[in-house]
Amino acid sequence: MTPKEFGELAAAIKTYFPRDNMIPTDKAMDLWYEELKDLPYAVAQISLRKYVATNKFPPTIADIRENAVAEEEQNELSAWHMVYRAISDSAYHADERFAELPDIIQRAVASPGNLREWGQMDTETVNSVIQSQFLRSYRAEVKRAADLRKLSPDLLKLTGIVMDKLPQAEKKAVPSEERAEGVPAPEGFMDEIRERLSMRDKNSA
Repeated sequence: MTPKEFGELAAAIKTYFPRDNMIPTDKAMDLWYEELKDLPYAVAQISLRKYVATNKFPPTIADIRENAVAEEEQNELSAWHMVYRAISDSAYHADERFAELPDIIQRAVASPGNLREWGQMDTETVNSVIQSQFLRSYRAEVKRAADLRKLSPDLLKLTGIVMDKLPQAEKKAVPSEERAEGVPAPEGFMDEIRERLSMRDKNSA
């Protein structure tokens, strides 16, 4: 969650509970943000809405985090149910079922071939080992998407331009499918780009 997004969340809390002097100072804003900034904004927003629908008193940080955890668990469960349905029909239709999945779930699954392979496994393995592996990948993709939302559009555009200009040998570490438009770059790529830009600016000075 970005500071701007948290500002919108704080404004909503103040609006829901105008008489309770919620988050009254800049220091309070900083402290609340520090404790909630790791939450995706959409999850925190839903968490707050669920809280105010069933509570008369203003929320604490713990209340929002507790509801957020429940919301994320529900999102993960829904994502796995979609994958499980795709696995169940993957013997002859893996490509079609993979194409129907949301982009973020596709990235966690990785390929239609994985659906096909998982479909050949026994149910117990799918619902334990494969589910656990998928959820780890899905959480990583959710975090990566949240991290990218924190970057400015100009920086995201610039990283694409710089990637195209890298020597071919340096591109080998980055799979071409991950350089496609709208798909996050591998972990650590953004830091590498910033370092390259910094070195370029120093050399140009």
